[in-house]
Amino acid sequence: MGSGPFVFEDFVAGSVWTASRFENYFREGQPYLDRLESYTMEGQAVVNAIQAGQVHTDFRGVSPQAAERLRTALGDGITTHVGPSLTHFLVTFNSQSAPFDDQRVRKALNLAIDRWGGVAGLGATSAMKYVGGPLMPNGQFSGSDAHLESLPGFSRNIEKAREEARQLLAEAGQADLSFTLTVRDGPPILVDFAVFLADQWRRVGVNAELKIVQTPEWASALTNGNFVAITDIYSALREEPTEQLTKYISYDLSHRSAGRFDDPVLDDIWARQAVETDPKARLDLLRKFEERLMEQSYSLPVVWLERSVAMDAKLQGWTFSPSNFLYLDQSGTWLSN
Repeated sequence: MGSGPFVFEDFVAGSVWTASRFENYFREGQPYLDRLESYTMEGQAVVNAIQAGQVHTDFRGVSPQAAERLRTALGDGITTHVGPSLTHFLVTFNSQSAPFDDQRVRKALNLAIDRWGGVAGLGATSAMKYVGGPLMPNGQFSGSDAHLESLPGFSRNIEKAREEARQLLAEAGQADLSFTLTVRDGPPILVDFAVFLADQWRRVGVNAELKIVQTPEWASALTNGNFVAITDIYSALREEPTEQLTKYISYDLSHRSAGRFDDPVLDDIWARQAVETDPKARLDLLRKFEERLMEQSYSLPVVWLERSVAMDAKLQGWTFSPSNFLYLDQSGTWLSN
């Protein structure tokens, strides 16, 4: 835009984006780099390019296996930055569409998910590392594990929870429930998450048929409500509940919230916490929000991701954060000899 550290040069769709140093940048002496090149690629191609020295990094991150592969291949030539991410996977039910207009059905599917056992397995082979509610685990606004375990869907006694799920489905006349779960195609982790959900629900007699679609169709379904159940991913810009919880309030207040529900109680708690100046009182409101959300089970936070960024050891000066949207202007990064 002319006021940042770099000035746009060129963009070739599907290939490369380039920018050059802005000589009149307001921070004297910065940026340190003369030029940036950003290439369009994904999946294994990214790891191959880092290992071959064709690119220095992918600031979004790589999988744990990819990071280990790079460390093994490059040794001291690679550095890794690892920590919790502000990104999590969730599943949303269309509360205007039967049978998900029935709270008992939504809650049953929530109860059936073994989140603690899930991350133990999924985290061994993917970035799906943490159990959490709608706020980042172990963050400044999250509750304790004990609080989580008191909420529907987070019990460590999964067999007891699944028995309650079966009872709720029977009461709702949905003991043999079958439905279609819309899933975004793309990185394998997205489909792996959906497969995990389907396996969890199968254990209470529910059949979820995966409908894997390309990103434009998936995004259209979220926007237009053309789904009965859909997997979703949310990456917050920062650790701030008022923003993060817009994924979980009524649709008329936030179109980030795709569940097509109307819950004045939930909305009121969200509005009150946004203006609460007493830190303890605000945390109390956030716990109440979580309790209401998980009881109603409109949208279910399931797993939170770990961010693992691997980069050429020559790349210096970059700041790690939980969000891949932050610290990307590269004004302070440089290349060592």
